[in-house]
Amino acid sequence: MKYFQILLLLGINFSTILLGQSIEIPHKMISQNTTINIPIFIYDMDNLGSLEFSIEYDESIVNDPEIIENPLGILNGGYTFTPNVSEPGIIHLVIITNSDNLFSGSGMVAQISFQA
Repeated sequence: MKYFQILLLLGINFSTILLGQSIEIPHKMISQNTTINIPIFIYDMDNLGSLEFSIEYDESIVNDPEIIENPLGILNGGYTFTPNVSEPGIIHLVIITNSDNLFSGSGMVAQISFQA
């Protein structure tokens, strides 16, 4: 069985992530004709007001990205997810809140589901 590695190039624009705070998107392998979920983790957040990032991927290997918002429910209902997958090979995601109840801590904030 032939395997492909999804290459994700991460361009991150953080409006509230400062020194010591980070984001992680693990490298994953995917086989042909399968679906994979790639988690997006944040670490050591302190009063997360907003987060914006872009992910580039090879659309000749994987396609049909689907954003799974807040899969573990760690962000309260005050956060809004605005995904943009209209440009082939690039996913833009903005997470923002107007709530006074800001998230602090670490955890998975989203997943991206790809098909090979």
